Amino acid sequence: MQMLLLFIILVWPIRAEAEPPVLFDSGESVAIEKRPVMPRISPDSPLNMPAGNPDALIQKDKVLPVITPELSFGFVKKRRVNFPDLKAPVCVIGSDDRSLAWLVDYHAQLVAIAARCILVQAQTQADLERVARFAAGIPVLPVSGGELAQHFGIKHYPVLISKQWIEQ
Repeated sequence: MQMLLLFIILVWPIRAEAEPPVLFDSGESVAIEKRPVMPRISPDSPLNMPAGNPDALIQKDKVLPVITPELSFGFVKKRRVNFPDLKAPVCVIGSDDRSLAWLVDYHAQLVAIAARCILVQAQTQADLERVARFAAGIPVLPVSGGELAQHFGIKHYPVLISKQWIEQ
């Protein structure tokens, strides 16, 4: 009898099905299969630009003016994100005085983390040169940031985007 019981236990397929326990539900929970998937960042994206030569921090061959109607100066609430394909932190700035003040305040940290800057608002060559002086050692790429704003879900600058955070 014991042998028969042992045989049944070893041979009989055992299945246990249970739902995972819910530890917290905010009412806004979404099943994993229904969550939006962030698109991968392409290798030729400005977000993956090389650090490059400090003498060529701003690519002056870009067409002016740089205008991004989707972005304006403003407050950005810090939030956790997941951008594993982002090769280096990216700061998004304008050529306005408030963006440049932010750049001065965080310059040492931006250099330390090898950040690259995307300049999303500039009217003249003088704006580009002014930003280059304030950036001093940080690569800057002037480009309209409409797609960038959509991709990262931002509305305001200045902002720092890393693999884990969007913050100001």
